Amino acid sequence: MKDYNALIFAWLEEFEAQVAQMFPQGIIQNAPPINIPKGAPKFFGRDHDLTALHQLYAEHHHIAISGCGGIGKTALCAQFLTDLMLVAGVEELPPELNKPPRAIFAHDFHQNPSLLAFITGIREQAGITSRDVRHEPALCAMALRQPGTLLYIEGAEQLDNLADLLRFIAPDTRLILTTRDPIQIEGLAELRLLPLELADAEPVYRHAVEILEQTGNPNHPGLATALSSLAGLLCAMNRHAEAETLYRRALAIQEQIWGPHDPDVATALNNLARLLTAINRHAEAEPMFRRALLINLQSYEIIPDFIQLVQFGVQNYASNCREMGLAEDVWMPRLIGIFREADVAEEKVKEILASVFGKS
Repeated sequence: MKDYNALIFAWLEEFEAQVAQMFPQGIIQNAPPINIPKGAPKFFGRDHDLTALHQLYAEHHHIAISGCGGIGKTALCAQFLTDLMLVAGVEELPPELNKPPRAIFAHDFHQNPSLLAFITGIREQAGITSRDVRHEPALCAMALRQPGTLLYIEGAEQLDNLADLLRFIAPDTRLILTTRDPIQIEGLAELRLLPLELADAEPVYRHAVEILEQTGNPNHPGLATALSSLAGLLCAMNRHAEAETLYRRALAIQEQIWGPHDPDVATALNNLARLLTAINRHAEAEPMFRRALLINLQSYEIIPDFIQLVQFGVQNYASNCREMGLAEDVWMPRLIGIFREADVAEEKVKEILASVFGKS
């Protein structure tokens, strides 16, 4: 993928001047696109954050909105972009806020994390037909560098390098992106969303689920995240029966999207298993903890950074077995059996177990 990205930027440099000559009057052939996330009419509990975002927009061209999945980033952006399109001609506003964007381009990297899909999507939103794939990076950049353009990005954490995205826009192009992870890049202002009070947060989380259910895609990756976030909130409110139903839905979606052996499936299994242990259904939780650990062990063999997930899985499995009343000489061989099923070398098994239990 990185090699292909290098080819994309080579094409951008090679054909940028040629593409500019092809469109001397500007690149947008149809009406300028205005892409606002669905669900804007409903907005809950984040008026303070909305005010802060308007202030950042008045002071910065590039803004990142960060926060955990399901916390309300999309709903906040939808309301903000709707506000932008309604402020034209309001005399009390400063000039930088008194003119709505001429065009709002958008891309969701949760839906498709490839840079090529982003480029193609922007080109299609601009209403341009391309007969040469080598021209597409330059067409994308030309569209995004037009005066009065705003680029809205969801799921920026999916990008290997956010700086790649910035190469397509001009310094004065407006950029608003959402990300689960904090981002520190020079010139990028950040608004970090914090959890709301439990009672206030529930309608926000439910609304996030409703928005994603209305996309018509029952297996939208964001829906699994939103369901898990709502389930976690309900667990904190001791509403475990409702939470269990949501966790099971999230697990089914992850399995449908990624297959049974993906790390996201392991995360969903751990979420459900921890809920079951909280209501003393340890026997039901045991095979889920086991399967989650097996998945992460298989991923660890490929990606060593998964070691923390493996250690976490070992702790979960051992703790649940103890809660079931099993002696160590019963559950430890079972635990080692999971490692062997994943074909982990014996020395590595000893090393991991020692890192968790402090003994070899």
